Amino acid sequence: MIMDGSWNIALYQEGAVQLTTAYTGMEFNFSTMHQMEVLINADPVANGLWRVLRDSEEGLKLYINFDTGDDLVGLTNDWKVVSITSTRIELTDESDDDSLDTLVFEKP
Repeated sequence: MIMDGSWNIALYQEGAVQLTTAYTGMEFNFSTMHQMEVLINADPVANGLWRVLRDSEEGLKLYINFDTGDDLVGLTNDWKVVSITSTRIELTDESDDDSLDTLVFEKP
């Protein structure tokens, strides 16, 4: 399901700080071999890695890893899968300061 087409970031929030606009216009493609590609206007701008694993305590986690120094590095995390449908993936992560980060991918 995650590898079925492009995704956009509908929401990215670190605690109370809304950061979604930094990802406007980006398309995220999850492909085989755990590869991830980010495009802007159909032009590749970054590559990363992704993987879904079952955590013994928290259920499913989506691991995202970008090694770039720009806004994408903020997405690098082991995200807890809150809900997933064919058009929406909702993820959360509790930060070290006990704030809750939220990342939501949606189909365009």
